Amino acid sequence: MSFNSAPGNLSVAVLLDWGYSVSIESGHLIINPNNNMPCVKHLINSHKLKLMVEILQKIGQDALTFHSHSASRYGPTLAGGVTLQFTHVLTGCEAYAIFNANLTRSRNTKNGRSGDPLPTKQFRVAKHSRFCKFWASTGLPPRKLSSYYEYMGKLKALFFESQDISNSNDRLKSSLLKPLQISYQEVKEAFVFSDSPPTSNRQCTDKQPTVATDKKTLQPSKTLGLHANSAAGSIYYGNTVIREKVTRGNVYPINDLDNAISSIPIYEYEDPEIREFIIDIVLAELEEQGSCKPGLV
Repeated sequence: MSFNSAPGNLSVAVLLDWGYSVSIESGHLIINPNNNMPCVKHLINSHKLKLMVEILQKIGQDALTFHSHSASRYGPTLAGGVTLQFTHVLTGCEAYAIFNANLTRSRNTKNGRSGDPLPTKQFRVAKHSRFCKFWASTGLPPRKLSSYYEYMGKLKALFFESQDISNSNDRLKSSLLKPLQISYQEVKEAFVFSDSPPTSNRQCTDKQPTVATDKKTLQPSKTLGLHANSAAGSIYYGNTVIREKVTRGNVYPINDLDNAISSIPIYEYEDPEIREFIIDIVLAELEEQGSCKPGLV
């Protein structure tokens, strides 16, 4: 199993149990350990939609994703506008929103004269238009008023709040269109997680740790030179006991690697794929520090 993959059963519940905070901020799925260390990127990129579906189902609401836009004239007055097309994450139903826009050139250029129609999908917006306000709400950087059409694909990375469109023929209210926000606290409550440690026969000891607890997570070996809040030592906790030293069969005959892997607790009922994933995180940490060479696994 490579570092750029993760077990198919990775879920929001697993991430929360590992100590990650999970939230949706300004339309982005955010996954970070509680100690503010950066998360392994592919946890978001490779599983974003799957994790979002889990959250939305637990929360009990849908969300929108942008997939395309068009520019045309609408209504009896043939007013110019730009249409944003969306898809609902849970139901797959289509929806759209229309913003006012200008579809003609504002001045003479080598490509055309003032007043000539703009090419397909191109549009201009006014400085304080509703479209500009919508764009600002996404946190994306502002663009030239005549060049937003070049950056519409940036909206595909975001999730937006859904609306009741049962009586509007699938049309969204453009004034209410905004990025989705779901706090970490809301996610925890939806998945019935609490900050209070569960009742169990957990113990702490002054000796070399053999039990991982909620109060004190296992820390990486000093021999590694890793930071105490690195991915190798901040997400593995629970009612677990180390049963024996774990090695990788001399694939990496390096003391640093052996020390790092041997300090990872073994869960009594852990999934083998999850264990492989945990070891891959340790390998990646070592590769970043130059303690071992990449590509040997």
